[in-house]
Amino acid sequence: AEAAVEAGGEPAPARDEESAELHVLTLTLDRVDAFSKVKVSLPKDLRSSDGRHAVLKVLREVERRFADGVPELQHDEDLKVTTAAQEAAKLARRLEGVQERLRGGGVGGGGV
Repeated sequence: AEAAVEAGGEPAPARDEESAELHVLTLTLDRVDAFSKVKVSLPKDLRSSDGRHAVLKVLREVERRFADGVPELQHDEDLKVTTAAQEAAKLARRLEGVQERLRGGGVGGGGV
C-alpha cells in the first residue's frame, strides 16, 4: 500500500479484513474529499500493530452503524461558519430594524 502511494497511486480500502494491510499514511489536505460528523477515539500510538487493528475495528463499527453512508460535516450548520453574504444580510436586517425604530420614534423619544 505504501509503495503504491509513493509511486503516485491511490490508497484503497482492503476488500476483506484478512488481506488488509494497516499503514499510517501522511496525506496532504487536498487529498481529503470531506469531513465526517462522526467523532471516534483513536489509540495514541498507531505505530503498533495492536493500535492499527483497534482503528480498523472502530472504522468497521462506524461502517456498520452508518450503513447508508457516514454523515458529512456541514460547515455552515455544524461549525456555525458564515459567509460574507450571510453576514451582510444579517447586518442589513439589523439596519432595517434600527431605521424603522428611528422613523417610529422608538429611539431617544423623538422621530428623525
